[in-house]
Amino acid sequence: MLVKFKTEQQAFVHDKITKSITYLDTDTALAGGIYQLTVNERTIEVSTGGASENFVVQLPPCIECAGLIFTVYMTARTTTDVTVRDYQTATSADTSTGDLGGADFTLALAGQYTVLYSTGLQWIEIGENHA
Repeated sequence: MLVKFKTEQQAFVHDKITKSITYLDTDTALAGGIYQLTVNERTIEVSTGGASENFVVQLPPCIECAGLIFTVYMTARTTTDVTVRDYQTATSADTSTGDLGGADFTLALAGQYTVLYSTGLQWIEIGENHA
């Protein structure tokens, strides 16, 4: 199903981290086709080459990310979409009262992206290029 590799690349300027990117490749199995982001994974590039099922990138809990910006960008696509959704547990459902207000975002073409800002109570899409 999904995630072939996950790596982080960091650039150091004056001993400070200036950029961290998580790369996801959806060629290999991942439980349930869902990748759970952490608070530190704020720039995500996804390649869906070779995957046969849709892939879900799940945001961390909004309350843990107050003031942070997250970007999910599709770098390459075959026949598989990437859905960006709010945080869910095994017992919760994606509802209209969720962090994203029930509005999942689907990236269906290479070059599409979503940029999300956390108020601590909800996610606000502040930039996008998707359907």
